[in-house]
Amino acid sequence: MNYIGIDLGGTNIKGALVSAKGEILKEHSIPTRVDLGPEAVAGRIGQVIAQLSIGEDTVGGVGVGCPGTGDDASGIVRFAANLNFVNFDLRSALRAHTALPIHLGNDANAAALGEALFGCGRGAESTIVVTLGTGIGGGVIVDGRLLTGAHGVGGELGHIEISAPDKAPCT
Repeated sequence: MNYIGIDLGGTNIKGALVSAKGEILKEHSIPTRVDLGPEAVAGRIGQVIAQLSIGEDTVGGVGVGCPGTGDDASGIVRFAANLNFVNFDLRSALRAHTALPIHLGNDANAAALGEALFGCGRGAESTIVVTLGTGIGGGVIVDGRLLTGAHGVGGELGHIEISAPDKAPCT
């Protein structure tokens, strides 16, 4: 069985078709276009999913790593600053573009799980991953378990306040 992983960022939507062993079979990326609004961004995610699904009849589901706080149980992104998402039902919006099962999680947590299972953290009991893109994120694996915290962003590093009165505030 193969799966589609989506890395939803403030600048680009990156996707990969991967095997159950973590082998990347196909990749596709397009600009996010946050300026078009949440529904349009969901449509663009749908375009990436469609591109990765072409010719595939063994895709078991889609995992979407989203910056900020997302709730897999409801499919709602509670808050993603760089995407202008506030209580956006991403799973329902994606249903217009795919019938595949969709799971949602924090992007840095997803990166930490990927590294722990298939990357440089494989075999280690604990791993810390720092993601750098439009924003900064962090994911932490302790004793083989993802540290999620109370709201799914237990390892979040992206909003540590730094005093810079002469700079514009971040989103």
